[in-house]
Amino acid sequence: MCSSDLGCTPEAAVIEYAQVFKQLLGVRDAVSIGKIERLTIDGSEQLGLVRVLSPHYVVALSLPAGVVPSNKAHFYLRLAAPDLAREL
Repeated sequence: MCSSDLGCTPEAAVIEYAQVFKQLLGVRDAVSIGKIERLTIDGSEQLGLVRVLSPHYVVALSLPAGVVPSNKAHFYLRLAAPDLAREL
């Protein structure tokens, strides 16, 4: 999907972010961090957001860095989450 030489398309980045989130969910019990609701990947080039919609679905969003602060992007994603979950 993504390579260090070629980078990622936004679509591929979203898939990679979701995989990172899935791995994090897999180890949450081992490290006792409790319920995980969201993940932020805040890089110099891209902002990646992942939010839980249901036990089986997450939504992932990739934005160019600096377009919107991560806390504001998470706020809008949180507002949209119930509507997205209803569509599943």
